[in-house]
Amino acid sequence: MKFIAYQFLAYCFTITLLTGCSNNKKTLIERIPANGQYFLLKKIFNEKDVLIEEIRLNEDSVPDGMYKEYFLNGKIKSKGFYRDGIKDSVWTYYSDSGSIKEERNWFGGKNFGEQKIYFDDGRIEKYSFNNLNGEPIFSATYNAVGKIIGWEGTPIYTAFNADRLKVNQSFELYCFIGIPPGSDFKAKVEERELGTSNILFQKRYDLENIINLYFSKKIGIEQVCSNNGKYIWSIYVEHSYAGIVKSDTIRLNLSVE
Repeated sequence: MKFIAYQFLAYCFTITLLTGCSNNKKTLIERIPANGQYFLLKKIFNEKDVLIEEIRLNEDSVPDGMYKEYFLNGKIKSKGFYRDGIKDSVWTYYSDSGSIKEERNWFGGKNFGEQKIYFDDGRIEKYSFNNLNGEPIFSATYNAVGKIIGWEGTPIYTAFNADRLKVNQSFELYCFIGIPPGSDFKAKVEERELGTSNILFQKRYDLENIINLYFSKKIGIEQVCSNNGKYIWSIYVEHSYAGIVKSDTIRLNLSVE
């Protein structure tokens, strides 16, 4: 009987609670089984026992999963996702009426890619695009009817594996591109031998064939370097809205030995 009692107590511990109080707030932590493992669900209540925050933790009590914050009326104030203790994916912030106020994209703990702020009626107010360091490199502003009235910077972030390679090594190029709501887009990527007009590679992109990521659009190229020499890669990007065309060009030099 003692063994059965101990088993029962152990079982209760795996699914039940750890509570604590701080600054008139109460914390409840549940240990929940899932797919043969366990995770912790931390809930925080105010002094009136109203749920104001909940977050999923891993077994080491590190945030790892969905996060939610609530208004006192029970509506969601913000929600997002943690991956091993750092913010990741889309974080959404709401007004107390339930409309979206802001959407922020996180990648590896940084505000990367598209970020959006909305008017109270849900129309977009500001669109910005951040580089991988979380620094804004582009912004577009809108009037109350959704028309773009301001455009500053270039919504393109480019990354590549190396600018000096050996024959038979691969050149990898990635372009992360923001497309503000209400605008259109097309792009072209070319490779030429430096000092010549000979096109070695060319591909065109539009909204139909570009890769969709949660934080941006993406162009990805991987090409084996067959011959030594000096080459130039050019990325031509064109955004258009309301009859206005914004053109940008990025050039990268590559040396193959």
